[in-house]
Amino acid sequence: MKNTKKILILMMILMGSFFIPSLKVKAVTNTETEYVYDESGGTVNYYGTDTPVEIPTDYTEKTSEMRAVWVSFFAGDLDAYTSESQMKAQLNEVLDTMEEYHMNAIVFHIRTHNDALYDTDMDIPTSSYVASADFSEWDYLEWFINECHTRGIEFHAWLNPYRLYMNGSGNAASLAAQVALKYADYPTNPAHNPDNVLCNDDGSAILDPGIPEVQDYIVDVCDEIMNKYDVDAIHFDDYFYVSGVDDSETYQTYGTSQGLANFRRASVDAFIEKLSASMNIFNTENNKAVQLGISPSGIYQNGTYTDPSDYVYNDDGTLHSPLYSGSRGFAHYDYYLYSDTLYWINQGWIDYITPQVYWGISNSAAPYAGIVQWWAMATKNTKTNLYIGIGIYRKDTATDSWGFNDRELVQQIKYASAYPEVDGFCFYDYSSISKTSIRNSSDVAELLDELWTVTPKVPVIPKNVGTTFDAQVSNLKLYEANGIIALSFDKIDDVDKYIIYKYSSDLDLSDSTSIAGLTGNNMNNSLVTFTDTTDIMDYYAVVPLSRSGLMGQATSISVSSATDVDIEIGSTDDIKIGSYVRPNTKVSVSFTDGTSYIGEDFTYKVYASYDEDKNYFLIGETTSYSGQNSIYFTFDETGLPMYVKMEATNSFGTITSNIERVIVTDVSAYNLMQEINDSYKDAINNIIGGNSEE
Repeated sequence: MKNTKKILILMMILMGSFFIPSLKVKAVTNTETEYVYDESGGTVNYYGTDTPVEIPTDYTEKTSEMRAVWVSFFAGDLDAYTSESQMKAQLNEVLDTMEEYHMNAIVFHIRTHNDALYDTDMDIPTSSYVASADFSEWDYLEWFINECHTRGIEFHAWLNPYRLYMNGSGNAASLAAQVALKYADYPTNPAHNPDNVLCNDDGSAILDPGIPEVQDYIVDVCDEIMNKYDVDAIHFDDYFYVSGVDDSETYQTYGTSQGLANFRRASVDAFIEKLSASMNIFNTENNKAVQLGISPSGIYQNGTYTDPSDYVYNDDGTLHSPLYSGSRGFAHYDYYLYSDTLYWINQGWIDYITPQVYWGISNSAAPYAGIVQWWAMATKNTKTNLYIGIGIYRKDTATDSWGFNDRELVQQIKYASAYPEVDGFCFYDYSSISKTSIRNSSDVAELLDELWTVTPKVPVIPKNVGTTFDAQVSNLKLYEANGIIALSFDKIDDVDKYIIYKYSSDLDLSDSTSIAGLTGNNMNNSLVTFTDTTDIMDYYAVVPLSRSGLMGQATSISVSSATDVDIEIGSTDDIKIGSYVRPNTKVSVSFTDGTSYIGEDFTYKVYASYDEDKNYFLIGETTSYSGQNSIYFTFDETGLPMYVKMEATNSFGTITSNIERVIVTDVSAYNLMQEINDSYKDAINNIIGGNSEE
């Protein structure tokens, strides 16, 4: 089977074509603009010119745009796994924050150093960040991907392909010994063989990109992830080669017909080409649309600034010149990353590219505007989407305009959005967007109040543009309660996202102000539901979205046709009681899941009964839900609970959990409980004036 797959990959590689230069085109110019100023009040110009950078004053929110964030344990965005409830709580908080920012995709780190933050059957060590997880009991990643899709958020699996160590100790020789020790018990992992490993004296070790077996191994890693998890993309950032490594033996074996730099670039090219072909086969065989995305460092090559009117293109529309942006920062084409990302774009191997243009507009070496402009011109006419990596983390640290311009974020978004080739943004990183000083800044306030006011769908994968998608929802119903609208409709096979519109008379799918939100399939429910707690309009419409971002047919419903709720409004798990339940001892009553399908979040009330007759009394309530709720209560000397139950209520109704008998593990406490409960019964009967056996 593997040989058959490799033959198919080879056939797809051989189908590639090459082109020669000729055509020249002009860029689109903007009319209403404002200048940008540096810290001394001078006009910011494009690199090495007297041409001022101009920011459009107007902004029209798009109905189709990538809005993503990088999230990583390794970067400190998340705490290591300790329990199911702890993991659920922090991941739900991530999704809640993303919804505040109207984001529709997450780039989530699942492989940092040739390890696995996921369940794997391959010979790969488990990352220390999830060492406490038992994937056979509960797979946090499978759960999290489902949660993302339920909210209409894409899940992009972020991997570092080659990295073994970063900031390790000792010189290259000692680091090689550390790698050998770490992988001694992983005989089929390439890192087990020292010949497959490159180390430098700065503490970095990588798998050798020039060895075909290493390339095939990483393709197999991605293949397993796609087969095991319902990911929307495989995503690599800018860790390819590292500096100061000796790969002369590999070069002598595989690359003597070319210079070392070209050999290294060709090695990374070969890996990307193999992976692209393998993913195309997977998508075809499984009716999927898993994307391949690359996030390189922000600069491809450095050079002088070129006006967009002077760009020259090949006959096929790919960029011929300039092959550099106006900049003098670190570039990834040559030393030391050796990544020819423009070639991957032109060959159609990758579905999107997210250059990390983290610098400020006023940065003297790597100015944001000119670099974004070059990427827009470079991806023009190609089948690769362009998402700009935004360095929002620099708001608190940078010395360029990120540090002194309180509108830097808004101006960067406005500038890039003026180019039709820019299809969206990805923020680095989650810790920054959730940080109080950044979240409460005037910059973010302006972004969310004026620019990003709704959640759009993600862009269409370019190679699927022109194809048709005719899916349409059925059994659409609308419910109304206390000024809240809820919709339900039947789940569609092979569809995991839907965009919801609301309008007063005519439906315009190109009008972003009509977007009510995104939703996805709930894995535990055959129906899809959506709740709108904002301003009610006269009509609502549901449009299914294909996995490649295509829009299906709209189905509309009038608010005047609202009906009584006739579906499940939510679900709860059995509630749990702390181990020891004794009089005057604080005990926890917790529940690990309470999910509303329609309507706003639940308010929870927990009740207890001291007797078999289930005469319940309220012991506590909460409105918060973040993966686990716990209500702490001290039972007094009059009794201990025999049963507990939970009620979850919102505007659309109430559901009740299963009743659970309290288990008391202390025998003396159990006997005491029986005596107290008998006394409690007698006391109650005397109070109500009866002596019945009940």
